[in-house]
Amino acid sequence: MVSVPGKSVATDEALLTVTQAPPTISISLQSQNLTIGWPAAAAGFVLQSTDSLTTPNWQPVGGVVNNSYVASIGPGNTFFRLIK
Repeated sequence: MVSVPGKSVATDEALLTVTQAPPTISISLQSQNLTIGWPAAAAGFVLQSTDSLTTPNWQPVGGVVNNSYVASIGPGNTFFRLIK
């Protein structure tokens, strides 16, 4: 018998973990605007941003509409990630 949290699995059973592939992110630049988007089928993902990767403070990005966000390009750095 193999012990798996929450389930007992006999040695003749297979334990299968299925992970979803990450969504494809599109990025486009129009004048001073950067658009970040991802497919509508990628439900449950949240766009986050931080100003530093040395000491990141990831926060949800406001203003995301239909899995798309438009950022105005200005001084300084902003880093983005898409998480589930």
